[in-house]
Amino acid sequence: MKRAGCIAPHVHASYQAKESLILEMKEAKKQCYHEFKNMIHRWSEESDLDDEQIVKCMVDAAKEYYDEDVIDFECDMELEEDEEEEEE
Repeated sequence: MKRAGCIAPHVHASYQAKESLILEMKEAKKQCYHEFKNMIHRWSEESDLDDEQIVKCMVDAAKEYYDEDVIDFECDMELEEDEEEEEE
């Protein structure tokens, strides 16, 4: 009989894994945020660009980065065949 408030061990482990992933993502977001702030600060202190120009450059660079075509990569290696040959 299941007691009220108890969580099955496999459910609890799954919940903990999700919580851990969420914390890692939050930390990554904080690091990214921090890096952008540092870059803005450095450019505002060391360049002749005003704040609006710096932000526009960052937005344009991000758009360009994400609009770039992704080059397809096809592996020349035949991994499955190699593994089958090793097993024989």
